[in-house]
Amino acid sequence: YVKDQDICMLPSHSHHDQLVLDRLPSTNPKLLSLFIGRNPQDTFRDLDVTFEKSDLILVDREDSLRLLQELYPERMHQCYHLSSFD
Repeated sequence: YVKDQDICMLPSHSHHDQLVLDRLPSTNPKLLSLFIGRNPQDTFRDLDVTFEKSDLILVDREDSLRLLQELYPERMHQCYHLSSFD
């Protein structure tokens, strides 16, 4: 059950991104986490539809952020780098 004030955090993976994003309320903010172990950089080109449904995109590496800047310059206001901490 998703409440109105909930922020949805999704560890991105091609096996479930669209399934989850399509079922979340459109009004709730969605944070998408790209981790190099789940999301190889060569798959970034395929994430446009996923990015359209996300409000914030976190990547764990600076080179991933730079690649997103090249691939999706119009979405850079959504993309941020956060080092892995686990």
